[in-house]
Amino acid sequence: MFTVAKATNITVLQTIRRDLEKALADGVPFEKWQRQLRPKLQKAGWWGFEKQTDPKTGETKQVELGSPRRLKTIYHSNMRTARAAGRWQQVQRNKATRPYLMYQLGPSQTHRDEHQGWEGLVLHVDDPWWGAHYPPNGWGCKCWVRSISKARAKRDGITPATAPEIETREWTNRRTGEVIEVPKGISPGWDSNPGAVERRGYAARILADKMVEMPADQAQPWLQANWDHTGEDLTKEYQAWSDRVIQAGRRQGQRRVVGVLSPVAMQAMAKTGIDPASAAIIQRDEDLLHMVRDAKKKSGKAVSPELLAKLPEMLANPRAVVRERSASPDALLYIYDVPGDKDAKLVVLINYRAKTRQGGKMVRQTVNVVRTATMMDTEILRDKNQYQLIEGGI
Repeated sequence: MFTVAKATNITVLQTIRRDLEKALADGVPFEKWQRQLRPKLQKAGWWGFEKQTDPKTGETKQVELGSPRRLKTIYHSNMRTARAAGRWQQVQRNKATRPYLMYQLGPSQTHRDEHQGWEGLVLHVDDPWWGAHYPPNGWGCKCWVRSISKARAKRDGITPATAPEIETREWTNRRTGEVIEVPKGISPGWDSNPGAVERRGYAARILADKMVEMPADQAQPWLQANWDHTGEDLTKEYQAWSDRVIQAGRRQGQRRVVGVLSPVAMQAMAKTGIDPASAAIIQRDEDLLHMVRDAKKKSGKAVSPELLAKLPEMLANPRAVVRERSASPDALLYIYDVPGDKDAKLVVLINYRAKTRQGGKMVRQTVNVVRTATMMDTEILRDKNQYQLIEGGI
């Protein structure tokens, strides 16, 4: 789940993470940690400025990789988060005698308005409010919590308050187009308690976002190589999300990254003049609802909900991948063996121009989407005039 902006090389990520873990365990201060890590990053080519091509837009621009300023942000953000997680475990162990937490401002010169409004707020340890508001609550946030005993609360006349109403704002992930609600005063990505979060599901979400950033030639091989560690988590997180979408029964503009195109598929598309904007494959809530709608169930062509719930696993392990030559935009068909006379087919549209909200406006975004799923007789895929076999066999 470890991630660093503009660092898509797995070796660089592993180097930074390994050195951070050692610094945390040994109490290494930032200055010493930076001196030890910098030569390793320079040797790996992750330092200074470099021209990079955005895999989503194709735009080439100069970006900052490693720098003292960036290393300082990486170091302090990870240290505060790790210590907050450890502190939460301590709070849970002692809550029988120290049942309250007080929100405190840190030593920063300036503070976010919402954080100032929470200063001195006393809530029970188990109040749900701490699920999203347990500090740190954003980049550079130094807020913390003070544990309060029953005895002190009685002596000082401290009475736990009612948690403030949580106001949210819309935030759009510009990489995936996913629209989520973030509590006001909390930076996107910081709206979870690092000690209480269901870590494996959270790791799956971060993995999915990282796959959008990774170069196409790295994303799918890396996912395949690490499927035993990550595949189950990615599928479980998707299952929980799809259950919520189906239960809501209406489009809410939500999306999930569910897989990646293989290098073979990317190369095959490139030979036809189609350059996928990204290797990532996205599932939109509106397309998921389309797949499970009543009309398709009645037609006998519906893929079972049990199979659809394993979508990331399906995309990672198809029997065959076939390009539909006449589709517009281009489509890849992912084929799977299922009991019975017919096979299951997932239709992935390449470079689909999907609408998404950004900054309160509707904009078009180029993505690869799982558009639909049906049962079919795969014999028709042998027609080479209509279909091109990319991987596997029919």
